[in-house]
Amino acid sequence: KDSDSEKIKAQALLALSDIFSRRADWGRSLQLIDEASIIFNLENDNKGLSKCENLRGTIFGDKGDFESAKQYFLNSLSFINPDEEKELAANLETNLGIIENIQGCTEASLLHLNNALSKYLVLNNHARIAEIKLNIGMVLHEAGQFELAEASLDECIELSKNKGLYPTLNLAYLAKSHVLISEEKYGYAFEFAEKAMDLGNSLDDKLTIADAYKIKGIIERRRGDFQSAEYYLLTSLRMNTNL
Repeated sequence: KDSDSEKIKAQALLALSDIFSRRADWGRSLQLIDEASIIFNLENDNKGLSKCENLRGTIFGDKGDFESAKQYFLNSLSFINPDEEKELAANLETNLGIIENIQGCTEASLLHLNNALSKYLVLNNHARIAEIKLNIGMVLHEAGQFELAEASLDECIELSKNKGLYPTLNLAYLAKSHVLISEEKYGYAFEFAEKAMDLGNSLDDKLTIADAYKIKGIIERRRGDFQSAEYYLLTSLRMNTNL
């Protein structure tokens, strides 16, 4: 209200839109993005327009319209020079990698994720590097490439430990447990579920704890201990329902 700068107004509208999108008020969020886009367009601000398209893509991804989401992410990428805007370009490549994986396109997903990884390595962004290693591990697991998945997740775990990236570390423990279940290494899988549960308790991360209980339930079901499996799965269900 107090500024004469149109760019500040547009940035404020975009920031408000981001808040509404996180609250799943997508109609209001998209309306604010449209208002911000008009200003960014008048100001010839391609980076601002790119951010608008990126947020649109995120909203449509959350709504389950993955084809529209992918198109918005590609639009966003077209507005910028990836060599000059490495952070934003890497974020977009990550989003595209996740969408391609959801659509079952493993090769395309890994291509985008590795493009993002190369940019984050240049930026020396340890948090993002760890997250990409985690995503790559999960894609490889779904593709049935268990050894490669383990290797990527081990790199994520090592980096997360060294840099104190505990929420990412917890997700990596859960992902590694899933891979070990697929390899029928149930003892090791249980150990990693325990690690996730212990760290989840330290972080007061109840969703991760609930996921760890679910994984324990899957392990005990595979082992044939149905009473324990039922206990773990019901505990996970109760926690998720409460949350």
